Amino acid sequence: MLKTIRSSLVIFCLITIASYAKPNETPKISITPEWIKEQTANYHAETIAGSIADGIQYLMVNSQQKYTNNNTYYFQHYAQKVINESGLSDSATIEVSFNPSFQELEFHEISILRNGQRINHLDLANIKILHREENSEKQIYDGSLTATMLLSDVRIGDILEYSYSLIGQNAVFENQAYDYFNLGWRPIVDRRFLRILLPAERSLNIKGHNVNLEPTVIQTDGFKEYIWDIDNTFGHNPDKDIPDWLSPYPWVEISESNNWQEVAIWDVKNYATSKILPGGLEEIIHDIAEKHTFPKDRYRAILEYTQKEIRYLGIEIGRGSYIPRPPSVTYNNRFGDCKDKTLLFLAMAHKLGLPAYAAMVHSKKGEYLPERLPSLSLFNHVIVYFQLDGKNYWLDPTIYPQGGDLDNLYQPDYGYALIIDEQTTHLTRMNSEKLASDHKSVEEKFDLSSGYDRPVKYTIKTTYRSWLADNIRREFQNSAPQSISQDYINYYAKSYPDISISTPLIFEDDLINNKFTIIENYSLESPWIENPDEQRLELSFSSYEIDNFMSKTSTPIRSMPLKISFPVKVRQKIMIHLPDSWNIKNDEFIVENNAFKYRFSERYDNKILTLEYKYETVEKLISADSAQQYNKDVSRIFRQSSYMLSREDPNAPEYNPITDSSPSFYDDNEETISFILVIFFFVGLLIFIVYFRKKFTNRVNINTPYYPVALSKFILMNITTLGVYSVFWFFANWKYVQLKMNSSIWPFARAIFSPFTYFFLIKKFNEDTGANKEMNIILASCLAILYLLLSLIIQMTEDGILITIFTIVTTLCIVPFVIKINRNAGPLNEQFIENSRYRLSSYAGISLGGMILSIIFLSGTYFFPLGQTMYGNLMWDRDLTYLKEKGLLSDEEKLRYFDTYELLSIKENGILFTDEKILSYWHNVDTGVLETETILLKDIKQVSFDKDENLNVTLKDGAQYSFVLSTDDDIHLKIFRFLNKEKEN
Repeated sequence: MLKTIRSSLVIFCLITIASYAKPNETPKISITPEWIKEQTANYHAETIAGSIADGIQYLMVNSQQKYTNNNTYYFQHYAQKVINESGLSDSATIEVSFNPSFQELEFHEISILRNGQRINHLDLANIKILHREENSEKQIYDGSLTATMLLSDVRIGDILEYSYSLIGQNAVFENQAYDYFNLGWRPIVDRRFLRILLPAERSLNIKGHNVNLEPTVIQTDGFKEYIWDIDNTFGHNPDKDIPDWLSPYPWVEISESNNWQEVAIWDVKNYATSKILPGGLEEIIHDIAEKHTFPKDRYRAILEYTQKEIRYLGIEIGRGSYIPRPPSVTYNNRFGDCKDKTLLFLAMAHKLGLPAYAAMVHSKKGEYLPERLPSLSLFNHVIVYFQLDGKNYWLDPTIYPQGGDLDNLYQPDYGYALIIDEQTTHLTRMNSEKLASDHKSVEEKFDLSSGYDRPVKYTIKTTYRSWLADNIRREFQNSAPQSISQDYINYYAKSYPDISISTPLIFEDDLINNKFTIIENYSLESPWIENPDEQRLELSFSSYEIDNFMSKTSTPIRSMPLKISFPVKVRQKIMIHLPDSWNIKNDEFIVENNAFKYRFSERYDNKILTLEYKYETVEKLISADSAQQYNKDVSRIFRQSSYMLSREDPNAPEYNPITDSSPSFYDDNEETISFILVIFFFVGLLIFIVYFRKKFTNRVNINTPYYPVALSKFILMNITTLGVYSVFWFFANWKYVQLKMNSSIWPFARAIFSPFTYFFLIKKFNEDTGANKEMNIILASCLAILYLLLSLIIQMTEDGILITIFTIVTTLCIVPFVIKINRNAGPLNEQFIENSRYRLSSYAGISLGGMILSIIFLSGTYFFPLGQTMYGNLMWDRDLTYLKEKGLLSDEEKLRYFDTYELLSIKENGILFTDEKILSYWHNVDTGVLETETILLKDIKQVSFDKDENLNVTLKDGAQYSFVLSTDDDIHLKIFRFLNKEKEN
């Protein structure tokens, strides 16, 4: 604590001393400078879609800059309109940042235009100066200030207009022009005006980005003027997760440097080292020379000294933001920023005769540097570069702690670098790190060999390398191992709640090879999870290490690249030792694209199951047109990233409906009742044949081949009558065969069993019509087989939706044959026209059948209850709302199952099964009151179903209840398992 306070006082004193004598801390008020070209906003600009952001419409952004041989002037002028409430807070606060070490701030105007009246708000008394060090958390202090004014009485519809000037430039740039300007933002700006003045004898390099717009250039009064005047700038909606170095907006940059060599030469003098160093530093250098003979070891020792003994602290005020302090100052202070630490490294290396150079980089936007105009202002970081034995080395003295010798040391890749040397002519591409070994390797072992009901030994060995080793090493230096161990076990407890620590966490730090290893030993008391619906126990494993490095983008449809973590090379291996043999096949799953490589393998040998996951990124970004495929690939990986072992639950309750109940009337008279039903069926069939035989026969004309009918009528009639019409159609065609051949076949029987006789009817048709009109025999066989299978499925299913779908598909199986018969008869055939007419019986069949079909379909969607047991999550909102309005179900409860005997509405009666209770309700016919009966699941002792599928519940206090469920369904088995599971919780 004392050290922290002392450091804070030192920093405070440094900042105070550095800014005490600056007369520029207080802004001034002045008129608009004469060199400015006055610009007027269109105060009546139309508010169009895309021109509003955060409740503000931007009418004008006016930027003008003037460079002279003695000074630099920056002028800004804004006009914006408050559109709604959200724009009030942003408009009411004006903030301008400036650096008093080299800049003066002058306000020219702050006013509000309201109803044609301009109200002046410019008052120095209302301007507050705030010391805001935006990079203080990074231990960087530059002395910047923020002038803040809070405006009063700002209203919706007001137009806020303000302008100011910044006078002065960091002396490092010597009044040279280096800058960039946005020409567009997310919202549309009604007018964007940009003007740059440069002495006529000087030349300016200009480059546009994401825009192709040349400035107007004029000469006046010894200056060149560059002007961009844009009306209604385009609005931009950049994609999410774009690389840090990519700017999605149109912008233009200027620079007076003609090439990178000019920039490098300018900085050479700043990183020149002196032969005279402080005595203490000379002793340290001598000690390094004594201890280390080889250059690699000496470089590494110098790096360790600058990283460990010189703490990172940047006092980057004025010229100090670009020019390093002498090594003697850094050594005596024992602190410095990247420039200071780099120059100290160079001085020590040069003293030992080791070549080394400063290298300018940008920590986030280094990839984009080749697209930029040469300029010293582009860099925000300095590191060390040298060549040794033909290999490039990039060392960062600000990173600490780092492990590894020079060849195992993590060398950060900032993209492109400018080596500060007189021979430098271009940027140098830093080498992307490509390790042969994994950055992170996890080996998990689940030892179940002692038995399924015994505690599982769970061991995890995690090995970190490269930058991940540096990160985890830093974590262990900043936190106690006990605290880290506690965090780890709580992480695993999310998957295995009954986990406990067997032995304390062990860690090994191999500094030479930059490898950090952690070994954890746990015990899992009972990792198997019960699945009551399947009556099985399950044990899950997942590739959580791989998943931590992968994520899908929420914007796969994009126009900009997508960034991903790089470099990443991880491996996770899971070994499960089983107590007995399992039937597991070896398998492999591989996904590769332009961004990453993924491989999963499953191997089983001698009671040991091994799961291995590998993931490696090969690029820093994904192109816009590959983002969708990237998302698909990640989804494929996530779908198989979990692995599950499943075995039978030996303790699961058995579902055995009680059979020793008293015999019912049906039980005593089952044979008699069955015989009566068979008699009724055949009597009804006989009446059907006798009554309709003559009528059906009249529909068949021996002069017209087979039975043609309009395809539209056939499809409509057959679907709405659930296939009954096709029985008539088959009967008519077999009747034609009977009459033509004078055969003794029974058409009605062949129609009833059409799924079995369909193929033979097609075959008979082919024999009668000849080769030019016959139906392809292969197609006929396929249609007949499909028609048979679907017909059988319809008989076995009770799902209304499936019955509807299969009825439609079976109809389509007959359609090709209907078309063949119609073509054979011809569209003008009288019998075809007669058969295609809709009669009263047709409309009756469509109406009645359509109603039945609708009811069957809606029963499958739970739109109508139709006296069935249903899943709670599939119920319609209107039904759930009714249950909640009547107080039968609360918002917090989860409805698992619901049963009712009603056909059209659940309002009369029903049974609710939730995670907490069984609730039965019904309307009392006499009183009209809704009555209820509730049983809490925690009070249940036993659950069973009798032979009539009635649910019998016995409570712990001996009370018994019986619930009559509406359907005999497989869902009863799931209700049984659900209740047996929940009553134990």
